[in-house]
Amino acid sequence: MKYFNFTQSSDIVKQIDFSTKGEKFGKKVVCIKDLDQLKSTDANFVLVGIPSLLSSKDDLGIKISEVYQEFLKPLLNIQNNQYNRGANLLVLGHIDTMLIFNELSELNSNSEKIEKFNDIVNGVIFKIIQAIISSGKTPIAIGGCHSDTLSILKAMKALQHTHTNLLDLSTEVNLEIEKNAINFHQDDSWLETLNINKYGVFGLHKNYVSQKELEVMNLSKKLNFHFFEDCLHLTTLDKCVKFKNAVDFHLGKLGFRLDLNSVLGMSSKCESSSGFSVRDIRTFIKMIRKENIQFLHICGIDSTKNESISNSLSYIISDFIRVDV
Repeated sequence: MKYFNFTQSSDIVKQIDFSTKGEKFGKKVVCIKDLDQLKSTDANFVLVGIPSLLSSKDDLGIKISEVYQEFLKPLLNIQNNQYNRGANLLVLGHIDTMLIFNELSELNSNSEKIEKFNDIVNGVIFKIIQAIISSGKTPIAIGGCHSDTLSILKAMKALQHTHTNLLDLSTEVNLEIEKNAINFHQDDSWLETLNINKYGVFGLHKNYVSQKELEVMNLSKKLNFHFFEDCLHLTTLDKCVKFKNAVDFHLGKLGFRLDLNSVLGMSSKCESSSGFSVRDIRTFIKMIRKENIQFLHICGIDSTKNESISNSLSYIISDFIRVDV
């Protein structure tokens, strides 16, 4: 498939440390060479790396991100045991941004390059997600931004012919609902244009929400929001109760987006301010994996903090796919 690098078994082996004890998770993960092979594997989860879409303010010269490669090694080196079964994860690969940028060099203006880049990335995500879902597996997308989630939702709508519920663990609203505020006194049909049925944000920061957004939230029956400030004084158990309420709003069937900007120590945004702990996130993941989760998208990865968050990501992903025994 053009613009996509399939991870090969030889790539996996190079990242495994065989000098330490036990059998490594990476030795058992599944790799394929073509999307047509998805259905022939028994793995229930598919890991794929995606880049951020570009905006008019982005520097095209520094947007080549291979976060998938950088965060894969810690996951491959956890133990393969009765709790972590490598054979249940298919490590698919990542979108080849280098190849895309090479083609963009033929275009004259930045606006043309941005439009072409986003069209290609959206198209690849669409095909990849459709192939994963149609094979009966759950996609785990690593990297990218909030707009990439909309590409995932678009692919699901085209395949399943229904709109998907989206739960967003984030510090702020990411659907530009202010632009749609004029329609809220009538209905929530604008959500359908984004291929969303119900949309909820858990951990929304009061410092990052506008008054117009607050007004819109109070009018809508398909928007649901829980503020981080309402969790500050709570125990882990009480936070879980609030999180379960957020999940139940979607009737247990949803896509889940985790923005790392909302997690302490995993983003410069929350490094010295407020945010959920990794312990909180792991607890939420343990809860949500028991629901009917249609996809997991982990975005907001801070490229300046790769080394410090790689191990945390390996815990989050392994928690999500863990086999309860």
